[in-house]
Amino acid sequence: MKYENLFKPIKIGPVEIKNRIGMAPMNLFFSEPDGSVGEQQMAYYAARAKGGTGLIVTEAIRTSMEGVNRTFYANLRLFDVNWQNRISELFETIHCFGAKVFAQINIGPGPQGTTARGFQTYAASAVGYELTKENIPKTLLPRIEKGQLYVHFKGEIPRPMTIEEIHRDTEDCVKSCKMAVVAGVDGIEIHAAHGYLLHSFLSPRFNKRTDAYGGSPGNRMRFLLEVMEKVREGIGPKVALGVRAVADEHVPGGLTPDEMKLVAAELEKLGYDFFHIASGSYEAMRWMNCEKDMDLPV
Repeated sequence: MKYENLFKPIKIGPVEIKNRIGMAPMNLFFSEPDGSVGEQQMAYYAARAKGGTGLIVTEAIRTSMEGVNRTFYANLRLFDVNWQNRISELFETIHCFGAKVFAQINIGPGPQGTTARGFQTYAASAVGYELTKENIPKTLLPRIEKGQLYVHFKGEIPRPMTIEEIHRDTEDCVKSCKMAVVAGVDGIEIHAAHGYLLHSFLSPRFNKRTDAYGGSPGNRMRFLLEVMEKVREGIGPKVALGVRAVADEHVPGGLTPDEMKLVAAELEKLGYDFFHIASGSYEAMRWMNCEKDMDLPV
């Protein structure tokens, strides 16, 4: 066959996966209202594992009520034993069909947040996102113009995050990662992509801070590096640990591949096991939501 290695095992850090077929994280919106795993959600992941997928990365999992209170989306939650018990069933179900599972951990929505629940969202700086028609997938634009599909063209302006909040959210993230390990997960993927909280610190487009978490590339990656270092300390060496981040924002003043190579190099020094490359953001949906008939550069 053309892809002769497709069905050969591969190791990601300490974890051996039976083949090279992986399922990337996707928000399913199948969770129960309280953020626990729903039956449809369980069945969805089970079907992918049964179908032969070697690695499943879950949808984004919230680490605190701070993140939950600033978004509309019904993401999974993992910061209480009740959620831990249910998510353990999900991991066990995936394992029963021979697949490995990584939990994608999302600290918070950042610029993608909303005040609809009565809480002002926070991010690296007071910079909101702006989506132009040029950055919408061409196949989606007609539906949006007809009112068949709604997108937010302009995000709310978040307030700058305090140092105390950075430290608090880091500890909440570590706690959730530890709970995922107790629940039986094989790996942790820290979500730092698509304009969410950690992305907003990495990006010169969103990060206008003048303290130790802003300015130079080294300062802008500080929050992510601190999270990764403390998570590794918390979960130990037997669980795979990596990052999903945007290699190119495709917007003026945004992240570029050259800068993200520096981030990857620093992560490597901390002993991370993988780098899950993403593209674009909610400001550049053409690259975030690629479709087969889009005329994107190869």
